[in-house]
Amino acid sequence: MRVLIALALIVASMFALASISQSYAAARQAQAAIEASRAAQIASAGNAVSTAVILVLVIVVVALAATVAYLLWRQRQSRPQQTQWISGPNARWGRLDQAQSAPLEAMQTLLMLQMMQQMQQMQMQMQQKTPQEEQTPLLPDEDWT
Repeated sequence: MRVLIALALIVASMFALASISQSYAAARQAQAAIEASRAAQIASAGNAVSTAVILVLVIVVVALAATVAYLLWRQRQSRPQQTQWISGPNARWGRLDQAQSAPLEAMQTLLMLQMMQQMQQMQMQMQQKTPQEEQTPLLPDEDWT
């Protein structure tokens, strides 16, 4: 009987040790879950901070772009619109003011008038030609070969 009691005590102590080790493992598992939860909270806070920083940067960039667009629009509105484009190969797409373009317009008008007068003179000369003058060759009769 003593052996049975000793065997029962050994079995009971084994169950006790198994229960203790199971409780210890459950406690360690709970501690690991708590630590994982804390790490997730810290990561979540970090994500929130980085999201806030990115949002602020986007707002600043949009505000700067709007300010630049407004300044360009205001500058364009204040610029006089009564200017003419500069012509020529080296004009670089600049514009002339009215004061600068007045002599240019006068020069263009004079050149146009001169061209029209020359064309009228040429037409009058063509009309005054006789049919005999039209039939005479302009080149001499010499042989050019």
